[in-house]
Amino acid sequence: MCVKLKIDFHIHAFPDAIAEKAVKGLVNNVNNLGKELKGIPCTNGTMAAARQYLKNYADVGVLMPIATRSGQQKKVNDWANACQGNGILSFGSVFPFDEEWESELERIKDMGLKGVKLHPDYQKFDVDDKNMYPVYKKISQLGLPVLFHTGTDPVSLDHTHCKPCSLRKVAEDFPDLTVIAAHFGGNFSYNEAKEHILSAGLPNVYVDTSVAYFFADASQLTEGIKLIGADKVLFATDLPWSCGKEAVESLSAADLTSEEFDMIYSLNALKLLNISEDELC
Repeated sequence: MCVKLKIDFHIHAFPDAIAEKAVKGLVNNVNNLGKELKGIPCTNGTMAAARQYLKNYADVGVLMPIATRSGQQKKVNDWANACQGNGILSFGSVFPFDEEWESELERIKDMGLKGVKLHPDYQKFDVDDKNMYPVYKKISQLGLPVLFHTGTDPVSLDHTHCKPCSLRKVAEDFPDLTVIAAHFGGNFSYNEAKEHILSAGLPNVYVDTSVAYFFADASQLTEGIKLIGADKVLFATDLPWSCGKEAVESLSAADLTSEEFDMIYSLNALKLLNISEDELC
């Protein structure tokens, strides 16, 4: 396998002032899984560390910030926008219960952020709640893709806020909305993802491969990619919650053609974000 360009479509970092606290809190949440996830976190959570780590396995990282409370979204998006460049692209985020969510989505578009990240578990909403539908409609109208954390999250083990079956309903109800189901369509939920996302045949749905190597082996990765189509898969890690070397090795073990690897590592991302490789130089 020889891939010209690698784009990690799903990474995280935090402003320096809160990075240490944020990573400690997230590590505590991961420990709730009761699983040994070796090697994480891979960075200290700062943007500088993310940039340095990315150099080991990818050319570009796509930052996925999350606004987790009301009044926070503008600051989150200003920081995300300031991070763009030098190997980083970024999505924005809105807190859907902030009274200014609609104008903030417009500002995300105007700033040139590449899409919207929503995390139903941290933001405390069920993905198919009809109260969220105006948010999805606005994102669709702006022509922005939206990436959802999908499947289990250790912060909310007693309630999965974005089940693969629920996200499928949203994608069906909003056929013009570009939906990215993170974590291969369902974090630690391969069978559910296979049934409701990977085999659903929805033209507006992509998956990323972030943390997939924790719960899907090479045969499942191959199966899942063949089901949804290699043109709907985005290479990703969820840095610092999975590590680049292991993520690349895991995906490389899938039984795919060189053309399929090229699509997954970069071509699909370039097309989805409507940018050229030259723009990344």
